[in-house]
Amino acid sequence: MSLPSLEISTQPAIDIPGQVLVLGVRSTADGPELLIEDAALQAALGAIGATGSADQLLRLPGSDAADSIALIGLGAATDADALRYAAGSALRQLRGVDRVVLALPADDAASLAAVAEGAGLGAYRFAGYKSAGNGEDRGPASAVVIPTAVEDAAAILERARVVAEAVHRVRDLVNTPANDLYPGNLAERAAELAAVAGVDAAILDEDALAAGGFGGLLGVGSGSPRGPRMVRLDWNPAGAERHLALVGKGITFDTGGSRSSRPRRWSA
Repeated sequence: MSLPSLEISTQPAIDIPGQVLVLGVRSTADGPELLIEDAALQAALGAIGATGSADQLLRLPGSDAADSIALIGLGAATDADALRYAAGSALRQLRGVDRVVLALPADDAASLAAVAEGAGLGAYRFAGYKSAGNGEDRGPASAVVIPTAVEDAAAILERARVVAEAVHRVRDLVNTPANDLYPGNLAERAAELAAVAGVDAAILDEDALAAGGFGGLLGVGSGSPRGPRMVRLDWNPAGAERHLALVGKGITFDTGGSRSSRPRRWSA
């Protein structure tokens, strides 16, 4: 799990210690616009090639508190989606940096949540099958500090952490190859995560599926030496007034399309 710690600070961004201070730049019809008040840096944007385009990141010499400054482009918008994307882009590009001060606009609950979620999601790294060296040991930041004075900021950051952690776990499952992730251990992982969340879990194996009349699932699964599983999750919060059922499927390996598609569509 590569999730960084998410912290808040009420200090001015320029005074917060960190390896990199990230500032936002948006693109406008009149040229790039820095999203903080700094006349000297604003005047230099054109000379250093800043455009404010999404994903553009430029590194500059640091301030008194930060070793360096990174300018991250947002594109033309500064709404929650743009902030979330810019925060994620900055974290993805700043590999090998331990502590990042993420000074994007976070003046209200929605913008703070977007910046925090973006930072958590952008710090994802799947390295389970990679050896050290060739830059693979340069992981994402371990700490992200967000300057803000928003009320309940700690609760907002905690929710962002939970969301990012859940997405990281799903990404790990998606990125795990089929020879290492199959119905049996996928079901076990689901049950383990359910236990952490206080959700009841039951795993139905081949015998239980046969007893329950799940012939379709057994029929499809019979094409593999690894039998199918069904996971039933039950959450019964106090005071609940109605039932809600969510039904989905997790496919660890599938070549069904090779039967339903014309061969010419599969030719190189």
